[in-house]
Amino acid sequence: MSTNRTEATIIAEYLQRARAAQVIVAEYTQREIDDLCLSVAWEVYNDENIAVLAKLAVESTGMGNVPDKITKHKVKVLGVLRDIIGAKTVGLIEHDERTGISKYAKQVGVVGALLPVTNPTATPAGNGLGILSGGNITTENIHWRHFINVTWVSEPVTAVRPTDDEVWGDFWARHAKDAL
Repeated sequence: MSTNRTEATIIAEYLQRARAAQVIVAEYTQREIDDLCLSVAWEVYNDENIAVLAKLAVESTGMGNVPDKITKHKVKVLGVLRDIIGAKTVGLIEHDERTGISKYAKQVGVVGALLPVTNPTATPAGNGLGILSGGNITTENIHWRHFINVTWVSEPVTAVRPTDDEVWGDFWARHAKDAL
């Protein structure tokens, strides 16, 4: 990706990709959503990935220390997973035989999420997993002090950045990577 793009262009590109992903995820079953959440959670929980992100978070914000960022991040990811995996979050949620009333969870689409400068790794992971569990896609609204930290995931900022395939596994291969 070119470094000459404007912030508005970058945001427009992220929104376009998020909307394309939303079309795909909108058709997912509960099992597929749970599998996707587990896959994403593993990638953001992975020791190598979180170590790099925690280091970037401390360097770019000037706040905290790497070991505490890693611990906070891992606890948050596991806590969110505990809450969402196995919970009914898409499709038919409940049906009352007596009244004949059924409740369905419907995706809302692309969701913007605010990120605090003090927590630029755990908050996007927690927000993203919670939003994704409902079959929605998130675009994280970032704070200027940790822009480099969040964009590391989607922009080639450092030499140690994993490829899309390393981050997303076979998700893109199975679900129209080239369409995004």
